[in-house]
Parts: sequence; C-alpha cells; structure tokens
Amino acid sequence: MAGQLIVSVSGINDRTRADVDAFCSQLDERDVPASFLVAPRIKGGYRLDSDAPTVEWLADRRERGDAIVLHGFDEAATKKRRGEFATLPAHEASLRLMAADRVLEHLGLRTRLFAAPGWTVSQGTVTALPRNGFRLVATLSGITDLVRQTTVRGRVLGIGEGFLSEPWWCRTLVLSAERTARREGIVRVAVAARHLRRSGPRQAMLDAVDLERQVVQARGGGVERAAALLKQRYEQLAVTRQERPALLGVGSFVEYLQPQHTLVERLRTVQVGDVQSYVPGLQFGQLARYGWCAHGASL
Repeated sequence: MAGQLIVSVSGINDRTRADVDAFCSQLDERDVPASFLVAPRIKGGYRLDSDAPTVEWLADRRERGDAIVLHGFDEAATKKRRGEFATLPAHEASLRLMAADRVLEHLGLRTRLFAAPGWTVSQGTVTALPRNGFRLVATLSGITDLVRQTTVRGRVLGIGEGFLSEPWWCRTLVLSAERTARREGIVRVAVAARHLRRSGPRQAMLDAVDLERQVVQARGGGVERAAALLKQRYEQLAVTRQERPALLGVGSFVEYLQPQHTLVERLRTVQVGDVQSYVPGLQFGQLARYGWCAHGASL
C-alpha cells in the first residue's frame, strides 16, 4: 500500500506470455514491479494447470519481486455483461474462491491478494474474502486492506478487459496517470496481455510509468525541476497559440485547453522561461506514438 505506482497485467497464457515477458523486461529496466492477475481458467478453454511453462514463468517472476493476484476462477459471467464476482452472494463467492485458491496452491502460486474480473465485487464477495484467508482486494476505485479494514482510493486506468484500447484512449490513460501522480495519488494502470503485442497500448503503458516516475522525482527536486522535466519532454512538438483553436474539437481534451488549466497555474507559478508555451504540447505531444497524430503534427 505504500507504493504510488501499480502496473497490472491480465490474461497471461501460452499465447501471450512472450509479449508479457518483453513488457516486463522494460519494466525491469525502470525498476518497476508488476502485478499479474491470474485465473486458473480463461475463456476459450485455457487451463493454467495444463501450461507448465507459464506456471514456471510466473513463479520465477514472483521470486524476482512481482506479485501474483487471484483474478477469479474462470471468468464466468453470473449475469449478462457482469463480471464473475459482481453479483455473487457470500456462499457462492466462497465456493469459487476456494476452488481457485486450491488450484493456485497446487501450482505453487498461492496468493492472499484478489482482484475480480472487471474489477467489480459484490458485498457478498467482500464478506467471503477474509473468511477464505485473503488479506487485500483491489476494485475499480480503490484497494482495501481486509485485515485493517482500510481503503486507499485510486481508480484503475486500463487498456482492454472492459476498457477501451483505441489510440485516443491510450492518450487519455497517459494524461490521467500524469494528473493522478501530480496530485500525489496512487497510479494504477492495467493492461490485458493480448494488447501488449501492439505498439500503441504497450507504449502508452510505458509512458504512464515514465511520467509517474518523473513527477515523483520532480516533486523531490522542487517546482523548477518539474518544469524542466515537462519542458524537455514536450518541446518536441511545436503547437502555436494560433493552432490551439483547431484542436478544441478533439473529444474530452477540450477541458484541458481552457486558459485556467495552463501549466503555469497547474504547477502553481513556475518562473522558468516561457513554460506556458508548452501547454499545448503537454496535452497533445507525441500522439503519433499511440497510432494517431492530430492535424498532421509531426514529431
């Protein structure tokens, strides 16, 4: 609970393991651990106990500091368009938890952490979790310590598995992660493993990680350091004040272009050059990295 950055990966199997391994190698370079959301069974007939290489890979990653998080039993929807544990009463939730727990224990991957498919849990599931020995549950909007009965707020920013994966959403994820980090909140980013083979979602996840780390480092070095980091990162894309009206129609980004949301005000007045000229770059810089470049801007 002390960490400010949580990176989660779900849907790991024999077909996605190579992509996840490559992604984890990039996290290792940044000294950032990952949380693997693991279920004994996945849609499509996959069974973890029949995939020894993936089990060995997960065990090795945990020994290196990553976390295993139980992610349900088989992703079965108890109701149409609802997650496996979204509406279950305590008794039924307990049966599924015990079944999944036994499988992971047999494979040497037992964990006391839980995150339901879709990040949604019923009150019955919350009741059943501590009865079955679980100590922590992660939901869409926070992380609850089931022993101390305390909750830390922090919303999941995800790609795939109930979240979008389009280029504009990848950009929104990066911006939201940066904004959360500047507010000193917990940055929680999650990705479905099958999306890691695409450069856009993979780069968005890494950019979110990098921005969180930069904001934390800048906080330790003062406001001037923050301005220097942001200026260095976004000066590659030149968007003049005259071009700003042309960008006002780009979905939800319009709110970030209002005068009251300038970088100077957001950093509470930084006297380092003309930082305000980089505000458009702050919002629209490096869009091409996620597969979309607005209005022909080039990097």
